[in-house]
Amino acid sequence: MSARAAAYQEQITGQAIGSVYRVNGVKFDGFADGVLQDAKGPPPGRVTSVAETFYIGAYWGPREEPVFDCAHRLSSMLNALGAVDPLLASWFHTGASRKAALARSVDPSPEVLQELLLKGVARRDDAGRSVMTELGFSASIWNGQKIQVGVNVRCGSSAAVPGLASNSVVVQLPEAQGEAMALYRRDTALALLRAVIMAWRPSWSTWTSHRLRKAQDAQPGEVVVGWATYVADPSGVRADRLPASVTTEPLDVGMLVTADGDADVVSETTVSAVRGALGRTLRASL
Repeated sequence: MSARAAAYQEQITGQAIGSVYRVNGVKFDGFADGVLQDAKGPPPGRVTSVAETFYIGAYWGPREEPVFDCAHRLSSMLNALGAVDPLLASWFHTGASRKAALARSVDPSPEVLQELLLKGVARRDDAGRSVMTELGFSASIWNGQKIQVGVNVRCGSSAAVPGLASNSVVVQLPEAQGEAMALYRRDTALALLRAVIMAWRPSWSTWTSHRLRKAQDAQPGEVVVGWATYVADPSGVRADRLPASVTTEPLDVGMLVTADGDADVVSETTVSAVRGALGRTLRASL
């Protein structure tokens, strides 16, 4: 995929480049209103614009896990998200239309989620369509609300890809405006981020926007800094170089660095300063 096509994919779908929705083995670039999207690239000369969107991303390297363990992690995360805000209390399959998507609710129990994850396995293009077990499991769901939130999970993969995360969870957040601003209030946003981190225990996690991600020009394998950034191994962080406008706190085995204010406001200057303070931790082990 060309850089231009990749940027268009991210702009149209609201997903970080490299994130993929997989439904019954078919890959899509993202979703809107519960409808799966496939954005290959803009027509020549066309310029599109969308409001700034944010996402929570959690990433880790090879971690082989049975599907039921992955299902338990996903269930734990969904239940924790639902406890934070009613917008995240119900979930649905994605589909070819909004009507089709809303007709298929998802029970966040481990048993149901296990079946959902199993439908997202990768298969070889051979006569028997054999399962590529080393690539783990994947699933994509959304909240079925006017204020849309999507979840894309890839877990249980033991495959090592240099510079890339083997496993990830991306929570696609609604545009930071109107009623959706309730999710961006500081206490709420931190609770959502903690729910993701505690369920999956990633190498690193971020609450960031696509604008901030692009501004950093992060290289493959590097941590993407945002309004809040978590690293599981903080040993390389230069706390003395962190700007005064951020706070740090221990979380699980790692460190969470958070900017002042609510989750929709963080300057590129602050992000750049945090990146500088991360030092060797910037390249978190994947």
